[in-house]
Amino acid sequence: MKAEIRLRTLQRVDGKTEELVHSARGIVRREGGVLLVTYLLDGIHHEMRIDSVRASVSVVRNWQEKGQLFYQEGRRHTVLYETPVGELELSFDTKRLLLFVPEEETERSVIELRYEVFQYGSSIMDCELRIEISPVK
Repeated sequence: MKAEIRLRTLQRVDGKTEELVHSARGIVRREGGVLLVTYLLDGIHHEMRIDSVRASVSVVRNWQEKGQLFYQEGRRHTVLYETPVGELELSFDTKRLLLFVPEEETERSVIELRYEVFQYGSSIMDCELRIEISPVK
């Protein structure tokens, strides 16, 4: 099924808040309790796995499994994050994860995340992310 993906991020760094808003078209399919969302954002292929049973979200960018982002409430995940100038070791400490993924693919899904990002053990930013996945007819 075709879908519109909207991402809204609030990043807090050094007491300042920045809002980032992105949207993309993609494909959504269901495999059991997992919603798979594939889309291009800024020329980068993303595959998002939303697992309602495990209450987790993972994102693989450019088919690089080693750089998989993983969010599950109460869990810290460390990854080598690929950038245009090389890889950075970043840790993502998921503070909150709320999933609204209806059984019917024809309804809108919403994911809300709050997480803290660490680089070399030091906190560098606090983030809130809202993802809306809406079917396109």
